[in-house]
Amino acid sequence: MKHQHAIIVGGGIVGGAAALELLERGWAVTLVEKGAFGSGASGAAAGMLCPGAEIFDGDGRASGEIFSLSRQVYPDWVEKLEDGAEMRLQYRQSGMLRLLYDEAEALQQRIRAQERGLTWLESEAVRQLEPGIAPTVLGAVLFDEDASVHPKLLLKALKRVIERRGGNLLEGTPAMSLIADGHRVNGVETSLGPITGDVVVLAAGAWSQALVKPLGIPLPVVPLKGQMVAVSLPPVPISHILQGPDGMILPRWDGSAHIGVTMEQTGFDARRTIQGVSQIYRAVQPWAPWLRSAEFKTSWAGLRPMTPDRRPFIGLVPGFPGLVAATGHSSVGIFLAPLTAQLVADAGEGRPSRVSHPALYAPLRFMDES
Repeated sequence: MKHQHAIIVGGGIVGGAAALELLERGWAVTLVEKGAFGSGASGAAAGMLCPGAEIFDGDGRASGEIFSLSRQVYPDWVEKLEDGAEMRLQYRQSGMLRLLYDEAEALQQRIRAQERGLTWLESEAVRQLEPGIAPTVLGAVLFDEDASVHPKLLLKALKRVIERRGGNLLEGTPAMSLIADGHRVNGVETSLGPITGDVVVLAAGAWSQALVKPLGIPLPVVPLKGQMVAVSLPPVPISHILQGPDGMILPRWDGSAHIGVTMEQTGFDARRTIQGVSQIYRAVQPWAPWLRSAEFKTSWAGLRPMTPDRRPFIGLVPGFPGLVAATGHSSVGIFLAPLTAQLVADAGEGRPSRVSHPALYAPLRFMDES
């Protein structure tokens, strides 16, 4: 087929990944972003790549499939970006420990882990792996294939590769509205004027709903603020991603630990707050006692795009030819980006979905509730 022009609305990890995938398939691509590329939720993400935990917590094989598929493509995607951008992304498959302190929950998680062939570690084994953890830990589930990446480096590399492949990145260019000829969406009205194309990919995160509402499209995506802090690492190194009941710690290569994360319904208020930092400290300090004396380095916040069922909207929007949704990824956008990009490109080219249950991610699945 003759590949034409795709317009991507949103310069986060999902929009950027979709842009690169389409470029590699021969499309001309224009990406519009109201701020700087990667300046939204993607740049504020933790960078955890934890499909094992997501599948473990899921409600069955159907919902876990998207994480399994993304796990298959992620290492090659990282390698492609590292080679194309000539830089390293601090991709590290360290594994994750889910720490349990409540007896009932620990028993439940241990049984579930054993049923699924995962490793359950008793308290002593946990502290042998991570000596800095408080001795009150009862045990942990080990997700040994889970990993992490540095989001800012990932976004920097993605931008560089898109530009080297000929993509047109328009930063500081807000999308004001979608352009439609009848129900066919064929462009975007921007602060620089109209841009028309054959396919419009909506990857505007928490701002997606405002763009489709004038067309009568129910796409319930709302912002959920997440705050994080960076502190110095303890004297005893941390070798795994650590997940407690209400918080997580992610060791970084620069000698810091990223700790979070809050989940706040504050609308589009992305300000960092003392309350948020205090909440993070209270959630993590009981099982990471070294945090009391850790040096505070910085904090940041982002607005995750959240859907009612916490699953993203991916695919063609029925009744609106030319419009492809790729939004609502909540806290897993960094991890699902390469697979989402493939699904978006497939939809734009009229190919069948490569997931077995695309209805789980259908853009209009909440139509009857609107």
